[in-house]
Amino acid sequence: MFFSSKQYRLSINGPSEFLYSEGKRKALIDAEVMLEPLDFVIYLDSFHSWLPPFDKDIITNEDRLRIRENMSRDLEKKGLRVEWG
Repeated sequence: MFFSSKQYRLSINGPSEFLYSEGKRKALIDAEVMLEPLDFVIYLDSFHSWLPPFDKDIITNEDRLRIRENMSRDLEKKGLRVEWG
């Protein structure tokens, strides 16, 4: 499953993570597939760095908030229910 917009891309990368991209930066974000009433629990706190070569870029609280909002918006548009862990 793939979700996209002009500023970022989001894809499900197996049953336990999402691949999130902004420009050339990419991150793997842990998640769990759930049964009703939720579809996923996403563990954004597990996201500590972008994948190389951007792994030295600092992840701010503002970054996490933006990523959470982007992911929430895309997943909810697809009718998926998410909880943040």
